Parts: sequence; C-alpha cells; structure tokens
Amino acid sequence: MRASAARWVLLGTLIAAFLAPACAADAAPRQEAAKTAAPKKAARRAKPAWAAKAKTRMDVVYWSEPFEGKTRYYGVGMARGIKDRALRTVAADDQARAALLHALGLAQTGVKTQSDGSTVLTTEAEGLLQGVRITDRYTDRKGTLYALAVLVR
Repeated sequence: MRASAARWVLLGTLIAAFLAPACAADAAPRQEAAKTAAPKKAARRAKPAWAAKAKTRMDVVYWSEPFEGKTRYYGVGMARGIKDRALRTVAADDQARAALLHALGLAQTGVKTQSDGSTVLTTEAEGLLQGVRITDRYTDRKGTLYALAVLVR
C-alpha cells in the first residue's frame, strides 16, 4: 500500500513539474489582457434639471405644463440617509407622489419635531390619485435619490 501511495505522489509531482511552466507562461498574457480589457466605470450622468429643483428634503417641488390639450403635473421627491436601497426608493417615490397632491391642492404639509430633536415632514392628503407614474430616478454622488412623478389630467 505504501508503494502505491508513493507512486501517486511521484506521479502528481511529475505532472505538476511539467504543467507549472506552461501555466506560468500562459498566465502572464492573460493577466496583461485582463488589465487592458478591464471594463470602465459607466460615466455618471449629469444631474437632471428636475432634480436640481429640490434643494432640501423639506422642499415640496412641483410644477405643471400644458400637454396636448391636457395638463401634465410633475412632482419631485428625494430620499437621503437611508442605507437600504429599496426603502430609499420607496421614500423618494412617495415624496414625489405627495408633491403631486400639493400641485392639485389635495394635501397639506407640516413639519413635526420628534422627541430626539429631528424633524419630520408630514403630509395629510384629502384625495386619491390614479395614473401617477414615476418616470425617472437619479442618484447623486452622496447617495441622495431623486424621483420624478408625472400625472396627466
């Protein structure tokens, strides 16, 4: 049994001795190719004009424009300081929808101070909107997420 194990060790050593130079010679060109073919980071797009309208998270940003005989209403929401990406998206989208409620005169906003001293923006709505679409989102370098909601009436 020991002779058989010794043969396997010898066979493994011989295989490694023959393959090692070939692998090393082959690895250098692959490493060079990997360095030159490294994917470039996608270029960050410039901050859209609609996102630039929201300066602080306490801002309620909305506007309207005529569109094919109707009116197109826009609302901007933003979320900052939320680590979880899904929650940050929901918060920005909800704030954008709340801005649309303000555009239509269906909501009142208030600022409440919590027991820990932080402030919270609250919105009380008097209606329900249907047909609102989140048409664009933008995340800046600091991680603040902006959402654009649109309603055509």
